[in-house]
Amino acid sequence: MLLVTQRFGILGALALAISGLYPMHFLALHSFFSTCLYILLGTAFAFSVAALRYYPTCSIWLLIVGASTALVAMLYGFFHMVTVLEWVTTALFLCYLGLLGAETNRLSSETMDRPTTTVSR
Repeated sequence: MLLVTQRFGILGALALAISGLYPMHFLALHSFFSTCLYILLGTAFAFSVAALRYYPTCSIWLLIVGASTALVAMLYGFFHMVTVLEWVTTALFLCYLGLLGAETNRLSSETMDRPTTTVSR
């Protein structure tokens, strides 16, 4: 699942770059790649939530934020005419990525703090 997340994330990043190359003057191309961006990143986030669901110490609130981000991103990708939803989706993208980074940092520091071997005599 993480490999699928990475692939969709890379394709979403490419769609972001191509969408930036076509400004609003080329509305049809910009809109197409913008739609691809939201659908691809929404799919990547959905697979990341599915992969994190099996990690026992991952917080449930992070999964809820990730799932809602994926859902809103996919809805915006399909119904691309609601401009306010673009800003909500972008804010959710940034929040989910920030929270995912903080949660990953917390989980990795907990792993590093645990002793790996115990010797008792």
